[in-house]
Amino acid sequence: MRVSIRFAKTHGHKNQRIYQVLVQTSTKSPKAGSIIERVGVYSPYKNKAVDGSKLAYLDIDRIKYWLSHGAQPSRGVYRLLQYANVLPPQNHALPLNFDREIFKESEAKARKFWRKKRRIQKSKLGLKVDNEEEL
Repeated sequence: MRVSIRFAKTHGHKNQRIYQVLVQTSTKSPKAGSIIERVGVYSPYKNKAVDGSKLAYLDIDRIKYWLSHGAQPSRGVYRLLQYANVLPPQNHALPLNFDREIFKESEAKARKFWRKKRRIQKSKLGLKVDNEEEL
């Protein structure tokens, strides 16, 4: 049984929704999965009564428990947990086996290609072509 942590609209006015953070069984349709536990509440709108910040009440211990048992957070919940320092930020850095020298060579080739292409386009349009053009 797959388990996910996701948002569910609960109450609030139109354009002022308040979301529950739920742990539920994963199915194709989020509404069809059975709810296991409610682990928090989140309001994405700035609260004017409290210093203009967004409100989030999360049971961090229970969220960590479910994550350790294989629950997969949705994209929005993942970002919220990153903001709450429960999960590390996503690292979009290069892989460990990445060779920077090959990257620099291919980057230089790509830059040369795009400069040449831009020169051709400018010459077709009848614009002045600079040989020492920067990207």
